[in-house]
Amino acid sequence: MINLLAFIVLTVVTLVAYFMPLNGNNVLTLERKYPNLISGPAFVWYLYFLTLLSLALFDRFQAGNMTFRGIKSTKALETLGWTTSGAAFLYTLATVSLHYELIGLTVFFLVLTVLTLLIINGNIKDRSEVMAEKFWVRNPFSLFLGWALYLLMSSIAMGWYTTFSQETPALFLLIGFLAFVLYFAVTNRNIALPLSWIFLLLIKQLENPPGQLLKTVLWVGILFLLVTVFLIAQRDPQQGYARKPVHKTMDKYNFGSPSQLEKLEDDLNEKLKTKPGAKIRLRT
Repeated sequence: MINLLAFIVLTVVTLVAYFMPLNGNNVLTLERKYPNLISGPAFVWYLYFLTLLSLALFDRFQAGNMTFRGIKSTKALETLGWTTSGAAFLYTLATVSLHYELIGLTVFFLVLTVLTLLIINGNIKDRSEVMAEKFWVRNPFSLFLGWALYLLMSSIAMGWYTTFSQETPALFLLIGFLAFVLYFAVTNRNIALPLSWIFLLLIKQLENPPGQLLKTVLWVGILFLLVTVFLIAQRDPQQGYARKPVHKTMDKYNFGSPSQLEKLEDDLNEKLKTKPGAKIRLRT
């Protein structure tokens, strides 16, 4: 219930700020007041609307009204605790601060939001790789993290907008955040995060940013993100190589949920607190 209320407040405040200017500012007004080479057209809020939709689906799943092929796993949900409502609350404060043009305070709240989302995504990655968890739990918070990182980057650029008429500071900021996205995506086997950033960088390309160097960095970033998505999709999350297909007759009683042997492995690893690189595997 607390998570649901937190996300309702987040949705109402952010949509009011977008459609009915908060403190006389909407995102387009802020872009004109603080011009820089990082912020996209109206902060590329298309991704944020997708994030809101995915968070709404997460709330339905958490409330028990939704399953994937009749299967609902609670392992990932058990790890969330206060972090979901905390991330929503912090992001709401960041939105209000931004529209009141308190850029330093906005950056502060967004840093806390990103840290909270990193905790969420870090906790989810060690849980069961059940499809329902990936689809209804992991992806919404991956998209949320992708958007929060982009808004943080934009807010930093807005804070020093007088110096961002030059290309060099924008390049450093873009390369730094892009490197973090790539590192987090690889270490957490996270596909939704680089996909969201591919979308953001493509929008920046359509915007035709000035300077050939910035365009080159954007295209190189898109290429690296695509390769990252491909490599993550090809890797077995537990053994590090392509998963062999399982015949339907062998898997029909287990589809979408871990087998008894996998459950035993998970219980042993959880009790022994084994590290990700030293997980106990009973299968041959």
